[in-house]
Amino acid sequence: MLYAKSLYPAEYNKINGDLANLNHALSDLFSTIEKPRNKLEMISNVFEDIEDIHNLESEIIDRRDKIQELENKYTSLDEKLRDAKSDLEELIEGSEYPRAEAINSEIDDVRQQVLNVEADIKRMFTPLSKALSRMKKQDENGIHTLSPQVRNILGIVMKDPVSALDHNLDPLYDELIMRLKDDSLGLKDKKKDKTLEQVHSIKTLSSLTSLYEDKKKYDNRLKQLRGQLDRMDVYRQKTSMEKDISKKQDALASIQDKLEDETKHLESLKEQLENTKSKLISHVNDAFEEDIEINFR
Repeated sequence: MLYAKSLYPAEYNKINGDLANLNHALSDLFSTIEKPRNKLEMISNVFEDIEDIHNLESEIIDRRDKIQELENKYTSLDEKLRDAKSDLEELIEGSEYPRAEAINSEIDDVRQQVLNVEADIKRMFTPLSKALSRMKKQDENGIHTLSPQVRNILGIVMKDPVSALDHNLDPLYDELIMRLKDDSLGLKDKKKDKTLEQVHSIKTLSSLTSLYEDKKKYDNRLKQLRGQLDRMDVYRQKTSMEKDISKKQDALASIQDKLEDETKHLESLKEQLENTKSKLISHVNDAFEEDIEINFR
């Protein structure tokens, strides 16, 4: 390049000047093209903003309709809930419910009496537990084999002394007394004597029989009371009403949660709409290079 400049200085200067002019011309042309292109982008932004506004407004309308629908459901269900509670109060204040409550209260009292009697029966057999347990182990190990009858009764007494009273326990008592006397159970003298004393007490005295009769009496009374209660429809109605009220309360809570979510969503959409409107105003002013007032409906 330097060689050409030295050989042809005039031509070189002319070419260099032409290139400079071409560069200025291209720069002017680019500026001329760039300005409309920027304006087109601004106008494109305006149309995008308008579309976003239309979409947001449409979604806001949908959210408002949804909220109105939920509010209507809530109002209707709340009214039904109040009616259901009123019906329940009317049932409780009626004549049949207090009678059912009195029967139910007596059932609780008799049930407690049954539990007390059963506890007394079990306490009478408690002093025999160690001796009975050794009889069972010796039978299982083949040391002292029990008869099938005694083995069956022994199993019942150890599992549930109360239900054992429905059986004839004399064979078990006789076997136990014999084993205690011949020391085959290996109990210490003091424990053996107390056990023997308790076995004789159970076998000969009327205490256990009296408790057994009391239990049968209470069981029969429970059966009578439960039969009376079963024939009364008021408890079933009350249970059904309470379940219905609970379902309505759960449904109301669910609707309330949905209303809160929809309301939050609506407020978010409103905020997005206002921001988009502000963007539109800015883009319009930039595109037309002047302040233009936009009236939103």
